[in-house]
Amino acid sequence: MAPNRASDHATQYRTHSCGELRAEHAARPGARPAPPPIADELDVLVPRRPATAGPTVVTLSGYVDERVDEFSFLLRDHYGRTLVKADQSALPYVPDRFKKAGREDVVQVTGAVQLRLSSDPGLQTGEIEVICTQIEPLSVSAEPPPADLLGQDAGKIEGNAKLLHRQLYLRRPEMQQRLSQRAQITKAAREYLTSNDFFEVETPHLFWYDPVAIGGEVVPAGNGRAWRTPSGPVVLDQYIIGGGFDRAFQFSCTTRRENSPGPLHGQEHTSLDINLAYADVDDLCKRLEDLVAYLFAAAGKSVPRPFPRFTFDDAMVRFGTERPEIRFPLEIVDLGDAQKGKVTRGLRALLASDRVSDADLDKLCKVTGGVTWAKVAEKEITGPAAALLKSGDVKKKLGAAANDVVLIATGSTADEASALSAGMRLRLGEALQLLDKDKHAACWVESYPFLEMDKGTLVARVVVFSRPIDEDMALVPDRKQRAKIRARAFDLIVDGVEVASGYVGNHSLVEQRVVWDNVLGIGQQDLFRVRAPIEAFRFGVPPHGGVNIGYERLVGRILGVDDIADVMAFPKSATCTDPMLQSPGPVPPSFVADLVAVAPSTKYGIPELSEDTNKL
Repeated sequence: MAPNRASDHATQYRTHSCGELRAEHAARPGARPAPPPIADELDVLVPRRPATAGPTVVTLSGYVDERVDEFSFLLRDHYGRTLVKADQSALPYVPDRFKKAGREDVVQVTGAVQLRLSSDPGLQTGEIEVICTQIEPLSVSAEPPPADLLGQDAGKIEGNAKLLHRQLYLRRPEMQQRLSQRAQITKAAREYLTSNDFFEVETPHLFWYDPVAIGGEVVPAGNGRAWRTPSGPVVLDQYIIGGGFDRAFQFSCTTRRENSPGPLHGQEHTSLDINLAYADVDDLCKRLEDLVAYLFAAAGKSVPRPFPRFTFDDAMVRFGTERPEIRFPLEIVDLGDAQKGKVTRGLRALLASDRVSDADLDKLCKVTGGVTWAKVAEKEITGPAAALLKSGDVKKKLGAAANDVVLIATGSTADEASALSAGMRLRLGEALQLLDKDKHAACWVESYPFLEMDKGTLVARVVVFSRPIDEDMALVPDRKQRAKIRARAFDLIVDGVEVASGYVGNHSLVEQRVVWDNVLGIGQQDLFRVRAPIEAFRFGVPPHGGVNIGYERLVGRILGVDDIADVMAFPKSATCTDPMLQSPGPVPPSFVADLVAVAPSTKYGIPELSEDTNKL
């Protein structure tokens, strides 16, 4: 930036940011003012090539960062850091205020920019320093900030400390960078979607009260009535499509009670919801793949395309999980009942016998449980699974050859065998250092089972508005076959993390009713739970589908961050509490009493559906 050009960050409190001053702003030996312009033959003023400008006097404002000595410190703002030194010949109060300035005090300094005797390559502004002739405190920190929140490795900071003093944690350089990158990724998402004719819409956060279908929190409305916050906008997606909007998207704050809190789960998080009319699974996957590749590119990253596609059943066998990590090539092989009465899965690592010791394999199998190993040499097979591997059929199925390592997992059920084989695959990949975390890989998993077993009962695994896949439509009328039915539902997996789920919905209410009755077991009396498509589709609806992206998960994968709290400004704890705001907090008894005093209507506290609404 030329020294005399006004800064884009100039305000009444500063002429420049703390990250933009460079060597060209500094005084040079023998500097003199530039000569006046001259007129050429066209009588147009043309400036001469200017001589080096004199010293630039700047005003900076920011936080007192690291102190160098009692008369100098680094001044920090969102854009960077600049070394500031007290001018010893200035008024006495200047050096005195420099000595008194504490860590994280906000100050305003004015002075001349000069070159350093030796530059600091670790700073963008490392070639210069500001010799301060004026300093004014703008805000004084009431107490010394906890040093560990600003200085030490973020991985060593206890979780609640990050939340209790969130404003300090947000000042860390990596948080400043991540949230800035998140903003750029969000901008890119809107650019891609709007340029492809997607209409941005906003749905309300106060839904009807429903103890089952809307899994959010209760918000009393007075007179014994209440709203409920949605666990996602999928219900009103039906109305958007029914309202004639061909393509729509929205960013929405989602609240959801998570059963397994962890670094990838947030009971309050952001969703990017995308809906497309006249579309099937292939259409939705194409649009989402284009979007994800665009967002990676916007962050200066890349992800190989096309994304591989696996059915749910295929993924469970080849990777042991519905969230396959495909950044390394190890794949699992189904060995059937190679061990009688057990479901057996095998894994072959080519030419790996010299790269992992017997002791390491023993440790890996002990940690995983239900797993044994063998090594193949030119003339012999060694290890606890040697006898099984000597079976020609098992060795042939695995394709095992000299210098290979083989792991065998056995379980009493297919689910148990899948879980064990998934664990052994990841641990062997780590032991062989096959995973390059600087690279990314995405894939699709589709044709999910419509139902899953939960505490002995079959419940919906996917969105209840999903259509069964064509091959399984013949099974729908037979309730005895419902556990075999697969849905037009799919997930996007990036680096082994589920970042998005999508579905294709029923556009025939007759077909939808058959699915509800025979697959989900939703009776006439419970139709209020799924009344959105009934109302939305009464006057016709096109074929359609939708995708819900866990936005923090996607941003985290793009930036290589494993904890979604580190790409959020104000996350909650694992138990959905906020130590900084001390929430949730107690409420007056009258507040609770009003919620309990449900007005008489039905057992659910909402009006019955009209007869016309129930007719299909």
